[in-house]
Amino acid sequence: MPQFMFKNPAGTGYLFRRGVPHDVRDIIHKREFKKSLGGDFKAACRECNRLAVETDKQIEAAREAIRTRQVRIYELLRQLDCNQRRHPPS
Repeated sequence: MPQFMFKNPAGTGYLFRRGVPHDVRDIIHKREFKKSLGGDFKAACRECNRLAVETDKQIEAAREAIRTRQVRIYELLRQLDCNQRRHPPS
């Protein structure tokens, strides 16, 4: 069975369940990705694999957003520091 695929509690089908990493929860606004995959094992495996790739992309996009914000904040702080050196307070 694929890594993120589980039988549903009633035993009648399968679920995709994947925890959202702590570092991106504030951006993704979820603690877990969760979706019903239906009762057909082969179809559920295909959908589970597709969702694993899709959630990998979402997690990486969220991490890239964090990196981009950090770089932008650093650039703004550097500009502020340079401006303060050019025009020191009186």
